[in-house]
Amino acid sequence: AALLFAAGLAAGRAVSGAAVRGGGADVTDRLISAMRADAAGNREMTDVEDSRFTYSNVSFRRAGDGRLALDFDVTTRVRLVEPAGSELLQDLLVQALVGPSSTGTRLKAAELAAAATELKTKEALLFAMRRDESLAVRLGALAALAGRLHDADVEAAMLATLRDDPAVQMRLLALDALAARDADRDLVRQAIRERPRPGDEALEVRLAEYERRI
Repeated sequence: AALLFAAGLAAGRAVSGAAVRGGGADVTDRLISAMRADAAGNREMTDVEDSRFTYSNVSFRRAGDGRLALDFDVTTRVRLVEPAGSELLQDLLVQALVGPSSTGTRLKAAELAAAATELKTKEALLFAMRRDESLAVRLGALAALAGRLHDADVEAAMLATLRDDPAVQMRLLALDALAARDADRDLVRQAIRERPRPGDEALEVRLAEYERRI
């Protein structure tokens, strides 16, 4: 797993803020020391370009006595191994699902989030199922949520997908999930017929098949 730290650091302010959280000041101090050591070793512009730290949203303010107050975000690359249920992993899955990640990363996050029980992870899957621009990611998020239809908000989102999603594949998969959970057939029919559109014929055929089995 790869973690991107985006921490806004202001001289003095970040350290004092971290200290309030207890022990955080040590982490901030080590990060600043590492950045200073890295900067001291950068002799040429190419060294800076190859640095393991990336800075953004930089601002400068004169602080007197020949000093400058700096405010910036720092991003670095971290590699570690985490237990499947760790809180850090859950946060990474959420950020991967709702942030500017690649399609492949969002797909993998949806797959891994299927087994997660955290509320925040479920909310991220709901977000991806309803809003992701990639059909593949929406399908992956829907598949990950299919086992959670006992949650009222998941069932409501699945019905909304059945009614609103522009992709027939999404609506068919939502219908399959709802039928497997034995959702209210009247609500399912209403969702299908509320907004007539191309592909409704396939949905009606699938719905009739399920109703014959009951």
